[in-house]
Amino acid sequence: MKKSALIETTVLFAVTLLACKILYENRGIPFLSKYLGVFIPVIFIYIPLLAILARRNNPEEYGITLKQPLQAIQWALIVSVIVLPIFAVGYHYYYKMFYHVNYVPGFPDQLGTLVVQNLFFTALHEEIFYRGYMQSRLNEAFGRPFSFLRTPFGFGLIYSNAFFALGHYVITPHPARLATFFPGLLFGWLRERTGGVIAPMLFHCMCNVTVSSFLPG
Repeated sequence: MKKSALIETTVLFAVTLLACKILYENRGIPFLSKYLGVFIPVIFIYIPLLAILARRNNPEEYGITLKQPLQAIQWALIVSVIVLPIFAVGYHYYYKMFYHVNYVPGFPDQLGTLVVQNLFFTALHEEIFYRGYMQSRLNEAFGRPFSFLRTPFGFGLIYSNAFFALGHYVITPHPARLATFFPGLLFGWLRERTGGVIAPMLFHCMCNVTVSSFLPG
């Protein structure tokens, strides 16, 4: 069971990233350029959903559910209040020390559009794939023997999050993209804590918006 879960999730990751990479590399084609922001979310959402349905499972078992939205919002806000100020400081000094770029906090243009884009065209499909499908599928095989802040987790959180970081690097080969591993750990923890992908999706969006709020100083 463990071996089959590893093979299944790894193969689906490879197929999904290959399809997205091909689309991304050909984004100069006008049609792809226009609809790239739609095609990639569709691939990330429907490939794992088809895998879940093929095994005759309910997507809700994989955290893909709208149940208990208030609890999810509450946890996303709690983690954001605690983590985002630290994250912002770390982001500033990370780029200053390693890339000699001085990013300072600012107020991005069209904030509402930025939030909608990050929520529905980035965080939604990535959380469904990595935290909803992949993390849950591996939890079925490996269990959740560990605990952090009274929240059980297992190998699935680490493995799926490693692919989360690798996926960012494959699409845009830059070492800084691998740093997504660290906020991804919190996305995975929120998935375990709340039982769904809404909380990690909201926190993921807020992290992205925070990063977009930094401007060259």
